[in-house]
Amino acid sequence: MKHVINLGLFLFVLWLGMSGHFGPLVLTLGVITAAVTVYLAIRIDLIDHESYLLHPSPSLFLRFFS
Repeated sequence: MKHVINLGLFLFVLWLGMSGHFGPLVLTLGVITAAVTVYLAIRIDLIDHESYLLHPSPSLFLRFFS
């Protein structure tokens, strides 16, 4: 469950950072998009308890946005 939440938060923050808009409609669409992506990742069994495709860390965000 922890990996699912981390993936959802990472996708939403990435989506928000790339869009740069903070309106209510855009935020709602971002949450829906991240939720659908996480749902599809669960359905195709992409997320399991042993491996994790992306290890988000503060240094990853610093490298991306600097």
